[in-house]
Amino acid sequence: MLPGGILNSANGAKIPRITRVAILLITRGLLLVFRAIPAPIWALIFLFVFFPGILPRAIALGLYTLGVLGRLMAEVIENLDERPLRALRVQVVSGACLRNS
Repeated sequence: MLPGGILNSANGAKIPRITRVAILLITRGLLLVFRAIPAPIWALIFLFVFFPGILPRAIALGLYTLGVLGRLMAEVIENLDERPLRALRVQVVSGACLRNS
């Protein structure tokens, strides 16, 4: 849905709008949950699933970091300037026109 994204309808995606919005909301929700729960709480949750050791701590830090980095990447993508993308599309279209003639 964002400029240049795989869910953008301008890219020829045949995905209905409601499905694209649902995918966007689900991924944002998951990133929010991963980021909202602190790493020690994640470690405690995984401690009940796995045996004590480094594995629960590593998974907890990984999930928490995934939430933080995912949110930062989402902000960067939302604030992208569309002008370079449009310029590339124009060049591809003009290049295709020159090859066809």
